[in-house]
Amino acid sequence: MSDMSSHGITVLSEIAPRVLVVEDDASLRDTLRMVLEDEGFDVSTADNGRSALQCMRDSLPDIVLLDLTMPEMNGWQFRLEQRADARLADVPIVAFSADVSAQARTIDAQLFLAKPVNVSRLVAGLRETLRAARIRQLTEQDRLASLGTLVAGIAHEVNNPLTAVLNNVHVLRERVPLLRGEDGRRVEEVVGELLPEIEEMLAEVEAGAARIRDIMRQVRVFSSSDDVKRVPLQMEDIVRKSVLIAEPELREHARLSLELHETPAVLAGAAQLGQLVLNLLLNASQAIVDGPPEENEVKVSTRLDGGLVVLEVSDSGCGIPPEIRSRIFDPFFTTRPIGSGTGLGLAVVHSIVHGLGGTVEFESGVGHGTTFRVRLPPISEARAL
Repeated sequence: MSDMSSHGITVLSEIAPRVLVVEDDASLRDTLRMVLEDEGFDVSTADNGRSALQCMRDSLPDIVLLDLTMPEMNGWQFRLEQRADARLADVPIVAFSADVSAQARTIDAQLFLAKPVNVSRLVAGLRETLRAARIRQLTEQDRLASLGTLVAGIAHEVNNPLTAVLNNVHVLRERVPLLRGEDGRRVEEVVGELLPEIEEMLAEVEAGAARIRDIMRQVRVFSSSDDVKRVPLQMEDIVRKSVLIAEPELREHARLSLELHETPAVLAGAAQLGQLVLNLLLNASQAIVDGPPEENEVKVSTRLDGGLVVLEVSDSGCGIPPEIRSRIFDPFFTTRPIGSGTGLGLAVVHSIVHGLGGTVEFESGVGHGTTFRVRLPPISEARAL
């Protein structure tokens, strides 16, 4: 069993995926056990929702195959109890039932299958649901790793305007006694003298606070794990917001140039698209290892080409050796030293792009840098996918 796709996310590990079959019909339960074990799954069983919850607490499965109509605790009741338990809540569910009504199909599950279940469809459904869960897990790991990489730069970037804000507020507070006339001068005279300075300081406070707000707003969007709703987004806006987060890291290695042309909106989650852009920016930064920043460049451009929205991120770094080019989108593959990278960045980029119906490709020359090119369908085409 392969543990890795050639250009994507781990589908199944070499360890047999653990599936919990919850079915009150003993004959069907035993049949499902035998079929799934033959397909390489590690199977445990339960005959109702209550015993299934206990099985999960004793040994957490990778996925649950859940019958809906059962005695003692049915599938809907089980799902409510599962979601209320933080340790169990994220285990994916494949529901199956002879009840194919609209109500049954609204069960909170990753996949619904009607009984009798076609074996090949069941196995394919379990594998695809596991694969989707694995993608979500890797994306979350990568998102947190990226934030960890950037946190020092973000803190420094926030500290500069924050210091300006605090300094100006301190000076303004020192001016208050003068404005009250406590030095014996007429208030009108003092106000006329200090007003230009106060206006200037207030403008600096406003600019500093706005800078902090913009940075933290984008950090909040990027750090959100709940951003699954796709909405119309402008690629240029996402690039500018991602640069706010990545700029401290980038300027340590290279000068940044932007060539952003207006493009049609794409349909995506804000955090999702932000993670795509940020990963490419970080990858470009990390590809540059030698020379002063002013002698290196990371270039980001957007344009419309052939009806598709194109994002390009280029670096003047070391380039990708031919012998590893087929592996750069593999999860956990990295050429960086142990402990200095997760190897998930480009795998997550690949996953996000293909999930949005697009493509990602690259051109590279050893010693001459690399360009990654993402093509995404505009919103009109994305809705048709």
